[in-house]
Amino acid sequence: FIRKQSSQLLSISQKTQIIGYVITALAFLHAVNLIHGDVKSANILLDNVCRAKLSDFDSVVETGSALKHSTTLRWMAPEYLDDTPLTPAVDIYSAGVCLWEVVAWKRPFGDIDSWQVNIPNEVRVNNLREPIPADCPSNIAKLITWCWKTAAHERPSAKEMQDELRKCLTPWVKINIDAKSNLMETPQNAPLQAEYAQGTNPTQSRNSGDLAKGMLSYGANSKG
Repeated sequence: FIRKQSSQLLSISQKTQIIGYVITALAFLHAVNLIHGDVKSANILLDNVCRAKLSDFDSVVETGSALKHSTTLRWMAPEYLDDTPLTPAVDIYSAGVCLWEVVAWKRPFGDIDSWQVNIPNEVRVNNLREPIPADCPSNIAKLITWCWKTAAHERPSAKEMQDELRKCLTPWVKINIDAKSNLMETPQNAPLQAEYAQGTNPTQSRNSGDLAKGMLSYGANSKG
């Protein structure tokens, strides 16, 4: 979508709204101790009014897992290179790259050959980052750089990111972001979505591994 459409097609509020939907989905996943593991623009599906759904759950793992699936280098958090368990902060880093992507309307590190350059290592060692566009609102620029922190513990949580995005958006967008979790809906995760919306702790009544299996199954069969 970004590579085919003019950046003028969407306002800055609409661009930010897309990531707002994604963060709502991540907040849901993180609340049940799951990490998406491959947040990138190709895994964000848009309808005809640019409501977004987070898709492709092939890389989902439980929080603290040492299992690291292959993920996409341009959006990969630098700690993927370390021998440490994964935390939800890897999704936040990737979401920050996606936020930069919709603001800049460019592919991240588009001038770098990822076969020749280890982008996550350059991020970690040499502080490689894309420049923030000059016309990017200052509050969104600050949120992008917060998500891009090299140290995972210095990044915001999904909830903190939601709160910051709400400050950036107009009231009609806030209503949309407060809607139920923006995962691709499946019969397996619908009960958990209901419990999360009611403020209960889904992990008390469901096994997060069962949810991951349901999403993996749906991701493998979905044509959407």
